Amino acid sequence: MLSALANTDTPSHLPYDPFLKRFSLLDLPGTAQQAVICQFDVNHYRPALFELLDIAMPAKLAGAKDSRCADYLAGRCAARQALAMAGADEVAPLRGASGEVLWPPGLQGAISHHGDHALCVVSREGFPGIDLERVMRPEVCLEVAGLVGHLSERRLLRESGMPEAEAISILFSAKESLYKALFPALRHYVDFLDVGLKRFLPEQQCMELELLRCQHPERCGQRFTVHWQCCDGVVFTYLCASLS
Repeated sequence: MLSALANTDTPSHLPYDPFLKRFSLLDLPGTAQQAVICQFDVNHYRPALFELLDIAMPAKLAGAKDSRCADYLAGRCAARQALAMAGADEVAPLRGASGEVLWPPGLQGAISHHGDHALCVVSREGFPGIDLERVMRPEVCLEVAGLVGHLSERRLLRESGMPEAEAISILFSAKESLYKALFPALRHYVDFLDVGLKRFLPEQQCMELELLRCQHPERCGQRFTVHWQCCDGVVFTYLCASLS
């Protein structure tokens, strides 16, 4: 899905390995930014790749499934490319105590992955957030809809005429993207119901979310525009939050 949306391939300075299939760039409408996409082949993953690619393996990944390790590795490879494009040292960012990505001073970024794709966006202005999700099955949507949004939010989604499972999946992903964007400033977890959907604009493929509750009262009431794309059963959401 992401490969079809990508605008152009981009060269990589990483050592050649069949694990890394392709690097490409994806324009992010509404943000004047580009995300780096890393397409990878989990069948070629092996632990030795961390040393080959000069990327530190977190202790939490010791003994983890190959698929999880491959996701992490590809995400860090995408981050190295994105940092190089931003003029920073081409070094994979480390992992913080809370699992957050530790970006170089003056930069913020976000990483996500799905299937055989990992992507990263880095910014010197604002706090980016990105997320990839598979569209939920209808039965899963019924189970989690009340955890993703309030009744008023779900009513707003239904008014759009979009299939419920797709709309709930987009809202879920958008709130994940917003959480990733806000964490460096808030430094605490934000529940899905702590964020409210205020506008849902399918024709523009964007929505407006409001931070309803958090541990920093001065942040409450702030609104954020989140963009999305949906193709081949996969949802991709992104924003670049302004947090003064």
